[in-house]
Amino acid sequence: MKTISLASSAPTSVAGAMWGVVETIGGDHFVPALLGFCREAVGASDCSFFVHGGGAPLRIGTARLPGLDAHNVGESYVRDGYYRVDPMAPA
Repeated sequence: MKTISLASSAPTSVAGAMWGVVETIGGDHFVPALLGFCREAVGASDCSFFVHGGGAPLRIGTARLPGLDAHNVGESYVRDGYYRVDPMAPA
Protein backbone atom coordinates (compact mmCIF):
# COMPACT_ATOMS: atom_id res chain seq x y z
CA MET A 1 0.00 0.00 0.00
CA LYS A 2 1.25 3.46 -0.87
CA THR A 3 0.47 6.45 1.35
CA ILE A 4 -0.14 9.78 -0.39
CA SER A 5 0.22 12.95 1.65
CA LEU A 6 -1.94 15.81 0.43
CA ALA A 7 -0.58 18.14 3.12
CA SER A 8 3.06 18.13 2.04
CA SER A 9 4.87 21.41 1.40
CA ALA A 10 6.25 19.81 -1.79
CA PRO A 11 3.32 17.81 -3.22
CA THR A 12 4.10 14.93 -5.54
CA SER A 13 2.50 14.58 -8.96
CA VAL A 14 0.34 11.80 -7.51
CA ALA A 15 -0.90 14.08 -4.72
CA GLY A 16 -1.56 16.83 -7.25
CA ALA A 17 -3.54 14.42 -9.40
CA MET A 18 -5.53 13.34 -6.32
CA TRP A 19 -6.43 16.96 -5.64
CA GLY A 20 -7.65 17.14 -9.23
CA VAL A 21 -10.03 14.26 -8.51
CA VAL A 22 -11.28 15.81 -5.26
CA GLU A 23 -11.88 19.19 -6.90
CA THR A 24 -13.99 17.68 -9.69
CA ILE A 25 -16.31 15.46 -7.64
CA GLY A 26 -19.81 15.91 -9.01
CA GLY A 27 -18.60 17.63 -12.17
CA ASP A 28 -18.19 16.74 -15.83
CA HIS A 29 -14.41 16.38 -15.49
CA PHE A 30 -14.45 13.83 -12.66
CA VAL A 31 -13.70 10.71 -14.73
CA PRO A 32 -10.89 12.37 -16.75
CA ALA A 33 -9.41 13.62 -13.45
CA LEU A 34 -9.70 10.09 -12.06
CA LEU A 35 -7.80 8.81 -15.10
CA GLY A 36 -5.14 11.46 -14.46
CA PHE A 37 -4.73 10.21 -10.92
CA CYS A 38 -4.63 6.55 -12.00
CA ARG A 39 -2.07 7.46 -14.68
CA GLU A 40 0.20 9.16 -12.13
CA ALA A 41 -0.27 6.49 -9.45
CA VAL A 42 -0.01 3.27 -11.49
CA GLY A 43 0.48 4.17 -15.15
CA ALA A 44 -3.11 3.50 -16.25
CA SER A 45 -4.06 4.29 -19.83
CA ASP A 46 -7.83 4.12 -19.33
CA CYS A 47 -10.45 3.75 -16.62
CA SER A 48 -14.14 3.06 -16.22
CA PHE A 49 -16.17 4.22 -13.25
CA PHE A 50 -19.07 2.11 -11.95
CA VAL A 51 -21.73 2.38 -9.29
CA HIS A 52 -22.52 -0.91 -7.58
CA GLY A 53 -25.84 -1.26 -5.83
CA GLY A 54 -27.73 -4.48 -6.33
CA GLY A 55 -27.86 -6.23 -9.67
CA ALA A 56 -25.50 -5.34 -12.47
CA PRO A 57 -23.30 -2.28 -11.86
CA LEU A 58 -23.99 0.91 -13.77
CA ARG A 59 -21.09 2.41 -15.73
CA ILE A 60 -21.20 6.17 -15.29
CA GLY A 61 -17.99 7.17 -17.01
CA THR A 62 -15.06 6.06 -19.14
CA ALA A 63 -11.84 7.88 -20.00
CA ARG A 64 -8.76 6.91 -21.97
CA LEU A 65 -5.59 8.65 -23.06
CA PRO A 66 -5.83 10.54 -26.36
CA GLY A 67 -4.86 8.48 -29.38
CA LEU A 68 -5.80 5.10 -27.93
CA ASP A 69 -8.25 2.92 -29.79
CA ALA A 70 -11.59 2.48 -28.11
CA HIS A 71 -12.09 -0.86 -26.44
CA ASN A 72 -14.82 -2.44 -24.42
CA VAL A 73 -13.18 -3.53 -21.16
CA GLY A 74 -15.67 -1.50 -19.12
CA GLU A 75 -18.58 -2.81 -21.16
CA SER A 76 -17.43 -6.43 -20.89
CA TYR A 77 -17.09 -6.06 -17.11
CA VAL A 78 -20.88 -5.81 -16.99
CA ARG A 79 -21.93 -7.64 -20.17
CA ASP A 80 -19.81 -10.73 -19.49
CA GLY A 81 -20.49 -10.75 -15.76
CA TYR A 82 -16.95 -10.13 -14.49
CA TYR A 83 -18.42 -7.98 -11.71
CA ARG A 84 -19.81 -11.20 -10.22
CA VAL A 85 -16.28 -12.38 -9.38
CA ASP A 86 -14.88 -8.94 -8.51
CA PRO A 87 -13.80 -9.13 -4.85
CA MET A 88 -14.42 -5.37 -4.49
CA ALA A 89 -18.02 -5.55 -5.75
CA PRO A 90 -20.71 -5.98 -3.10
CA ALA A 91 -22.12 -9.48 -2.84
